[in-house]
Amino acid sequence: MKKLITDYLNYLRVNNKATNTIISYQTDLLQLEEYLNINNIATTDVNLQHLINFLAELDKQNIIKTKSSLASTTKMRKIASIKDFFNYLFEIREIIKENPALRLKPPKRPIRNPVYLSLDESIRLLNNVDGTRDLAVLTIFLNCGLRVEEIVKIKISDIRNNILLVKGKGDKEREIPLN
Repeated sequence: MKKLITDYLNYLRVNNKATNTIISYQTDLLQLEEYLNINNIATTDVNLQHLINFLAELDKQNIIKTKSSLASTTKMRKIASIKDFFNYLFEIREIIKENPALRLKPPKRPIRNPVYLSLDESIRLLNNVDGTRDLAVLTIFLNCGLRVEEIVKIKISDIRNNILLVKGKGDKEREIPLN
C-alpha cells in the first residue's frame, strides 16, 4: 500500500493540491495503512465497515491520549483523504472494483462565529502602530479581509488602478477595490 500512497501523493502534487493538504493526507493514509497492516486487510479487500472501524479506533486512541474525541474538522479531513484516495484507486488506477469509501459520511461541520475587532479596537490598534509599512499592512488586513498568507504574497505589481489582485487558496484570484 505504501507505493500506492506515494503514487497518489505524487498525483496530488501534479494536480496542484496545496502542500499542507498533501502532508495531512499523507499522515491520514499512513495511519490507515498501519491499521490495515495490523488487521491483515489488503487494500483490495477494504470495505466500508473496515473504514468505519479505523475511524473509531483513531477516535478511541485520541480519547485515551487527550480525554476527548477527535475534532469534527479532523474527522472531516480524514474522511476526505480516505474518500479521495479510494476514488483514485477506483477511477484513476482501476485497482479496486468498487470504492468502499463512497458511503463514508463526514460529521456535520461545526458552526463557528467569526472573531473580529470592534471599530474602536481597530482604531486603537492602528493608532498604536509604529512605521508606515506596518500601518499599511494592518490597514489592508482590516479593510480587505485578507488572510495573513495572502498579505505576505502581495507585490506592488498586484495593485493596478486602485484594484488589488489577490491570489488566495487554490491559486484563485480575486480583485479588491482600494479606497
